[in-house]
Amino acid sequence: MKHNNFKTIGELIRKSFRKINEIVEPCNCNISREYLEIRLEEYQLIYQYEQQKYNEQQERSLIKQKISESKKIPQELNKVQQALEKTKIELAAAKSQDIKIALNEKIQKLKSKYRMAKADAKKLKCFANMTKPGYIHITSNYGAFGADIFHIGFTYRINTKKYCVNSKVIMSLFPQTFMR
Repeated sequence: MKHNNFKTIGELIRKSFRKINEIVEPCNCNISREYLEIRLEEYQLIYQYEQQKYNEQQERSLIKQKISESKKIPQELNKVQQALEKTKIELAAAKSQDIKIALNEKIQKLKSKYRMAKADAKKLKCFANMTKPGYIHITSNYGAFGADIFHIGFTYRINTKKYCVNSKVIMSLFPQTFMR
């Protein structure tokens, strides 16, 4: 089963149900409707699982694509930096005023391109850091933190970011998690 063949397999199950019941009808046997419904429900759960796996795979491939783009950005930054330096050298060697104006415009364009590439590199680096796995832990220690205070931490590699939050705030964010 795949994420995109839900209808065809559902029809196949129904068709098999009808054919089997037609075959065993002379023997006064049949497969019950309840069994068919259970099989279809089971199939739907399997389909949902496969769809979720497919979505996660698509997300992972998107993350890999972003990471590969982030690896290309330093090369792009170097190219822009080299073009900028080359243009500055040409500007210093230029004698005509028109050539100097054109080179100054080119320098401004290259500087803006460099700034944009640097900003993109920063965004992709942040994105890559957010995609790394970590652990979230919640600790309740009445003696250490006081009444209605929970310790929420996110462990990412070696670094640990810890926050103390009033439990009423947490309960408003996650009401189904905390029951009194």
